[in-house]
Formats: sequence, C-alpha cells, structure tokens
Amino acid sequence: MARQALGLSVFCPVDSGRTRLLLVVPRAVLNDSLECEIAIEGVWPDNGRGFMRQEIEMR
Repeated sequence: MARQALGLSVFCPVDSGRTRLLLVVPRAVLNDSLECEIAIEGVWPDNGRGFMRQEIEMR
C-alpha cells in the first residue's frame, strides 16, 4: 500500500496533563479502505496558548 501524507493537523486542548485527541477523517479520504495505520509523530507547544499540535500522517 502506498503511503499518502494527508497533511491533517489536530489541535488538542491541554487540561491538567490530560490530552483529549479528536481526529475526523472523511470516508472519501480513506478510499473505502478497511484498514489504515495512523502514525502520530511529534508534539509541540503552540506558542504557550495552552494547546498542543500533532501532525498526523496516514499510511
């Protein structure tokens, strides 16, 4: 299966050390695939505004 970077960004509010992550991927992006692997790499503070940013790659 070919790798495809979707360029999705997910913003996660940080609350007392607990991070809640919500990722919404349109079905058309999945191309009706029954299997997908999501790699989450890197966490960076977003200018001290209390948010973390995760770069998402689906392959």
